[in-house]
Amino acid sequence: MRIDGYTIETDPDFPIEERFNLLVPLNYTVGNDGRLKIYCYESTLDLAEEFARKWAKNCFDDACFEWIYDRFEPIITSWGYETDIRRKYIWLHNLEVKDEADIDLSLIRSDSRMLVNPREIKNKTTFDFDMLALEQLRYSASVIDGAVVSIAAENMRFDEKTTEIGCETHPKYRGMGLAASNIALLSRELLLTNDTVQYNCTCRNEKSRLLAERVGFSEVGRSYYLTCYLK
Repeated sequence: MRIDGYTIETDPDFPIEERFNLLVPLNYTVGNDGRLKIYCYESTLDLAEEFARKWAKNCFDDACFEWIYDRFEPIITSWGYETDIRRKYIWLHNLEVKDEADIDLSLIRSDSRMLVNPREIKNKTTFDFDMLALEQLRYSASVIDGAVVSIAAENMRFDEKTTEIGCETHPKYRGMGLAASNIALLSRELLLTNDTVQYNCTCRNEKSRLLAERVGFSEVGRSYYLTCYLK
């Protein structure tokens, strides 16, 4: 549905019917062009339309987030789900890189490498190598003293042209440039087969945003996710 100032796209209620552990009954993005794009389930379309009419121009105000939780809470509860109040006021910076020429390749350290089946290497991060292998997601990691201490990996693929990445560094090894190194290496590899690499970070993590910009990412917009969990 395309209306002046915003668009709404709906997904089937399949995740609700199948009792997925996590649901996203509403999420939206606002690009640098000011265009609002809303995504919702078929059963929350009416609420999404009401949200758009009321908050399209102020959809990152705290009052908007409070309205979303108040209006969506009854239907979420009726499904047998609950929201996470800790995430009510948290939105995301959306950053992208599309050209290898924009990546600062000088950040790549010699201890960063694209790994495949590192079963014999100790893992000091919370990333699950088995899951990454199962989903065929690519990742770059820093191996120091025989262990993976920092990693950047694909989170998901939005389509054949866009992939999102995330990163983590063990606290003991932060401040060494490992995250920047792995993000730069992984992004370079991903751009061989993708048009866009996306990096998202919360509004409360300024260091993460600056890290992405240091590597070569540029902010393209903001987004918000209303998430709920099976009780």
